[in-house]
Amino acid sequence: MQLLIATTNEHKFKEIKALLPSWIIPYSLKDVAVSTYHEEPHEDLIHNAEHKARFYFEQTQVPTLADDTGLFVEALNGAPGVHSARFAGEPPNDEANRKKLLQLLQNETNRNAYFLTALCFYLQWNEIHIFLGKLQGTITYEERGTFGFGYDPIFQPLNSNKTLAELPMQEKNRISHRFQAIQSFVAFLKRYESSLFRRG
Repeated sequence: MQLLIATTNEHKFKEIKALLPSWIIPYSLKDVAVSTYHEEPHEDLIHNAEHKARFYFEQTQVPTLADDTGLFVEALNGAPGVHSARFAGEPPNDEANRKKLLQLLQNETNRNAYFLTALCFYLQWNEIHIFLGKLQGTITYEERGTFGFGYDPIFQPLNSNKTLAELPMQEKNRISHRFQAIQSFVAFLKRYESSLFRRG
């Protein structure tokens, strides 16, 4: 089965690809001729993920997986949230986003935060499936670690003494918000494969 993973972020693509079953043939946006998606028109992750998946499916007719992920910080009333990727402005810049967040929290003792991932699988015309993953943690006072991307160097998962950027990908994948959502997606794919086999 072909699957278009609709992200321009190579780190995300590699994370998702590593978790897929062997019978899935993943394609990146570089592998297909499509116009570029820039818009994130909604104020919630689920509708943004659905909008993105629909955009690429309509161009390719290939089953499409799209995600939207946000970091929600308690002391900032949920910011940066759906605006996490462009928190510091355009163009998106991970380092600038982290710097801005740490500056906003420099005098704040409440560092509670969580990541939330919404995956949308656009299987065929007007058939979509949503999968969610959540990871609780805290924002550190400084960056730590060289793995990962985005806010990983300043996010420390609950019950861990390391940031996500201090964990190798294999360890991060076992606990991450994206992994949780992909696990649900893969479980769906296995049920879907089983139903195809029965029908065949």
